[in-house]
This record gives sequence, structure tokens and C-alpha cells, in this order.
Amino acid sequence: MSYKGLPELLVARINPVDARAYALASGWNRLDGVNGKVAVFTLPSSDLDQLIIPLDQGAPDYARRMAEVVENLAEKEGRSSVEILNDLLIPPSDVLRFRLDEPESQGGFLPLNQGLDFLSGARRALLAAACSVIQPQKFHPRLSRIEAEQLVGASQLGQTERGSYTVVISCPLDANGVDRRIRTSLPLFGPGLLDEPDTPLSAHVPFTRQVTSLLMDSLSKLASDIDADRSSALLYPSEGETPLSANLCDALLKMQPMGERSRLTLSATWSRSLPPSRETRTPSIVHLRKEYFPVIESLADTLRPTREPQVSYFVGLVDSLFGDPDEQGLVRGEVQLLIFNQEEPIKARVNLDPDDYHTAWKAHGVGGYVSLNGKLVRGDRLNLITEVSNFRFLSE
Repeated sequence: MSYKGLPELLVARINPVDARAYALASGWNRLDGVNGKVAVFTLPSSDLDQLIIPLDQGAPDYARRMAEVVENLAEKEGRSSVEILNDLLIPPSDVLRFRLDEPESQGGFLPLNQGLDFLSGARRALLAAACSVIQPQKFHPRLSRIEAEQLVGASQLGQTERGSYTVVISCPLDANGVDRRIRTSLPLFGPGLLDEPDTPLSAHVPFTRQVTSLLMDSLSKLASDIDADRSSALLYPSEGETPLSANLCDALLKMQPMGERSRLTLSATWSRSLPPSRETRTPSIVHLRKEYFPVIESLADTLRPTREPQVSYFVGLVDSLFGDPDEQGLVRGEVQLLIFNQEEPIKARVNLDPDDYHTAWKAHGVGGYVSLNGKLVRGDRLNLITEVSNFRFLSE
């Protein structure tokens, strides 16, 4: 059964204490002198707008009455009832929504490979912002800082929402411990969340909020500077600004929209247990149109250190074989590998002679690992490993 289009079982799980806290944090005032089984709230701007929250979760009509609460909140906030329901059911968290607005995704579906890239991009964007909070710099060689991984590990993936393809990530404020604070030497873009400007950021704001705020601030500045033809300013941040990282740009490129008049939208719903101060200018929504992404790609290339690839050791699986027989009937040619001992698993192609190709063929047949030495040359769409040596089937 459902009420107001909301599943009864989920609506019945809303804690009335959480509902009252949400209402107070959203600007509703509780009326005094109302006794019984309900709490009545009004808006300062209008006594006619009332929110009636049931107090007895065991009452027969509890789910129906709470569904009405969710619908009223959604109407006043201009959001969907499903979003309000999700916010009421999760622990104190900032909720990030990565939404792909393009004709092909209106039904909530994407091609599998594009969907996997989209999820990976959202995860990497969160990791990149977390690493920039810990150590602000233009490029993070590895996105494996403990605090960043703790945040991602504690975050929850929500259901995609109709009308577009949306990745919903709930980031708990206590992901790194209730009292955990990450000390940084640089503030976020623009004014911070603090009521007292001389008080250190780390003394007030949980690490999760620092990360979600930095992410939204960074993308807002990225969009505004591109619109103003000031993308070069992103390469040289002003004193006190956290620099844009190549890692964040790479994450966005994994989520870039493909269709005409399409865009990537990132929105943040701040936890009601820690609403932003009145002074903060951190946006809650940022739109990145398709035409921004060539600029973002150029920024990523410029921000990333230009170092000649070095010979390294790689371990991976043989993903695909593309070789052809030569005049002697020996098969040689390209092999696509899935390399694991990198920042994240990546696909890279390698050109093999007949002996090494035969080794790759044997490994591919049994799903075995291979190892090799070579230089990894990253490209926009294709990664290559050159100067290959010591290609081996790790049969054991």
C-alpha cells in the first residue's frame, strides 16, 4: 500500500523525533500549548501553513499522517516527496546528487559501460575533494588518503531517480568519527561556513561537510570562470583558495554528457542537523553544460604534471585479444589488459610478439593473471603500454 505515492512501509519508519528536528531546521516553528498526539508547526511567513506531525509511531494512521507531512515539506521546498522521504530516513548526512540530463537518460537508464563510468566518476569526485581538503594541491598522485577512504566507505548509494539518470550518495557527517576534524592550511573557495571568521575551520565543521562544501564550491567556480572566459584563472588560484585538482577534472570527464543540449548537474542537500550558516555562499546546485567539457579536459591536462612515463611493473588480466596471424601463421598484435596495481583498475593496450601473444592467449583462456614491465602512456580514450618486457603468465 502507498500513501501520496510513497511506500507505506518506508513512511512508517520515519522517526517522529527526526521529523520534528527536520521541521525546526527547515524554519518551521512549533506552536506551544498543543497537547495530545501531534506536534503542530507553522511558518513565520504564514500562520495558515501548518505542519502536523504525529507523535505516536504505533498509531493506526501514523503512515498516512506522516505521508502528508512529507508531501507538505516537499511542496514548500520545491522538491520531490521521494527526496524528502530519503532525507528523513537516513542518519545526519549531506546528500549529493549527480544527475545526467540528456534525452537518452530521461527514463532513468544508461548504457552499462556509461553507467559504470558515471558511478566511478562520482566516487572519484568525492575522493578528489576529500584529498584536497586534507592536502590542497593541483594533482594528487594517489587518492588513497585514510580519511578520504573512510568517508567513501561510510557513504551510502541511493536509488536513481526518475526523469534523468541520477547517482545519489549519502555522506554521513560522522563518517570519520563524531569528533573527527581535519585541519587544513587553506580555506575553501570563498567565505566559509563559520559564524566567527577568526575561528579555525577545523574547530567547527565535520570533515564530511568540508568535503561536500569544497566540491560544490569548486564546481561553482569552475562553471562561472568558464562562462566568463576566465578558465586560465583556475590554473592560478588566489591566495587563500584551494586549487582545482586534475583529479577532480578527470572525475568530471568520466561523467560528461554526450547528447546535444545535455548537462551534468550536481546538487547538495545539506544535513538538517547542521544547516549552513547564513553567511555561507556555498551553492546547493551547479550545472555543467556539455560545452564545458573540452575546457575541463584541457584543464586536466595542464594541471597534471608533465612527466615522461617511466618503466614500471604491471599486473592484470587479459581482457581482449586483437591479434592476427602473420605470413608464417604466428599470431601477433594488440592485447587489451585490465591493470590492477594502479590508483584504480584501468584498461590498457599492448602490442605483443608471437611468443608473448601466445602467453596472453593461455592466460585469457583460464582467467589467469599476467605481469609485465613497460611504460604506461595515458590517452583521452585509450591507454597504451610501450617498451614491453618480461611478459609472463602468473600461473601460480
